[in-house]
Order: sequence, then C-alpha cells, then structure tokens
Amino acid sequence: MKMHLQLIYKFLLLFMFVTYCNTVLAKDMPEITAIPQINSSHQVEIFFTLKNTTRNPMVILEDELPWQPSIAMLFVVVDRTGGALDQIIPLVSPNFENTVELKSGASLSGTVLLSPRFPSLDTDRRKRQLIFFWTYQSSDFSTRLTKLDRVGGYFVVPSEP
Repeated sequence: MKMHLQLIYKFLLLFMFVTYCNTVLAKDMPEITAIPQINSSHQVEIFFTLKNTTRNPMVILEDELPWQPSIAMLFVVVDRTGGALDQIIPLVSPNFENTVELKSGASLSGTVLLSPRFPSLDTDRRKRQLIFFWTYQSSDFSTRLTKLDRVGGYFVVPSEP
C-alpha cells in the first residue's frame, strides 16, 4: 500500500511539473482538449480534440492519436484517498506506415471509452468520486522525428447513486 501511494505521489508531482512547464515554457505546438462525458450506456468516456496551432503542417502516426490505444496517452484514476484503480495497459506496436497530416489550423477528434482500460471503473464510480489524470505525448514526423511536449490534465467524475 505504501509503495502504491508513493507511485501516485510521484505521478502527481510529475503532473504538476509538466503542467508548470507547459504554462511557463509554452511554444508553438499543437493544442489538445479533453471533455469528459457519460455516454448513453452510462460509461465514462473522454472526447479529445487535437488541433494544430502551429504555422506548419504536422505528420502524426495514426497509432499515436489521443484516442488510439497506445503509450502516447497515459491515464491514472484515483479516489479521494489516493487509491488507484487497476488498469489494463494496451501494448500496441505503432505502424509507421499509417500517418495523418494535420494542416495548420486543422483539428481531429475522437473518443476514448475508459472501461476497457479500467475494468472496475463502472462499479467504482457508483461508490465514490474518482479523479482522472491523463497525459499525452506524440511525435511530429513532418520533417524529422520530433517529440512534442507532453501535455496533460485531469477531471473529476462524481459518484452516482
């Protein structure tokens, strides 16, 4: 349990540092927004939009889009006490042949259903309030492989009776 809390504490510190760096060191990079929602089946999902706010087109692997199952997008779900939900992390080998060009000013959107990653999510959120942390980092293949800055956020899903 102690090691579990230390891991969550380290993740929260990393998240705060990344958020600080993204605010202070912001530069010409794409923008990502995340909107949590409850779908018609009463499951938690996140609607992501990735917008190219740079002056140049970007080329991103399809497998690294925020709504694809890849290590480019990481999630942690905790309750108020810091207890983390068990997670199934998808192991996907990226296909470097399938890319998406995102022209300057263009955007792409997609949805992530969280219950496949967190098997106990639907029952746990009925018992207690849950806090979702996410962080995303992709690469730009337009001229050469360039890792983009890591971005992230969080949201709270209240418990349901």
